[in-house]
Amino acid sequence: MAPDVIVENGRGVEAVLEYWRFVSLSQPTFEIRAANVEQGPEGFIVAKTKTKVVLCEEMLRHAFPKLGESERGRSLAVKLLTSDSRRVESRCSAGTMKKASPGRASVWKQTRVLSLSSESDWMTPMLRLLGNAEDLAFVFDGAYLTLDGRLNID
Repeated sequence: MAPDVIVENGRGVEAVLEYWRFVSLSQPTFEIRAANVEQGPEGFIVAKTKTKVVLCEEMLRHAFPKLGESERGRSLAVKLLTSDSRRVESRCSAGTMKKASPGRASVWKQTRVLSLSSESDWMTPMLRLLGNAEDLAFVFDGAYLTLDGRLNID
């Protein structure tokens, strides 16, 4: 991993640790699977993953902390937690790696992760669960998870 690796809104190993700390606190059943590896431009390799996220109390507490601050928020949290379709699958770009220069003995020994990012559609499943755009806007207002699946943690 490059020492100045880019992850979501941060940079460096500490940002990576903070990202995974948040994920582990908010997702006790987090699943991540390798999907494919693609050759990118200029000798870059892009590794893609699929993740499965379950809406659970821990996730709501960490990703949507404002839900616990009002009766409306608590009511929406109950609605989300009692839904039959609480699993959300997303595709992520888990790493963008620069390939070693040609002629090296081992390409993988010279490869470094330069960035970690995730992007997924949270609007569609959450709108389906909540039933209207007003509640969707309320849930995501001040949330650490964005509608496009990015973590907004600093």
